[in-house]
Parts: sequence; C-alpha cells; structure tokens
Amino acid sequence: MTELCLKGPWIAGSYYKDERTEESMKDGWLYTGDIVTVDSEGCIKIADRTKD
Repeated sequence: MTELCLKGPWIAGSYYKDERTEESMKDGWLYTGDIVTVDSEGCIKIADRTKD
C-alpha cells in the first residue's frame, strides 16, 4: 500500500487561500491522502486515508 500522488497539467497548483497547499503539494505532486493498492491489471483501489 502507498499514498496516491498525482501530477499533470489538470492538477490544481494550490488551494485558494488555504494552508493545506503546503501539506498537499510537493515538487508539483499532489499528495491525496488516499492509501491505495494496485492490482495486477493496474486498477487502483482505495484502502484507507492518512487523514480525515
């Protein structure tokens, strides 16, 4: 299991007037807080959250 991180032109660069931006964005990656597994077919399944 690992945290789902996303990067791409369609990912918002920040939260509007919110301190969570610094927690969630690192080197252009959005750390979602979702703990996931990836099965043999490449499907992502959310298993847990790092925070609520």
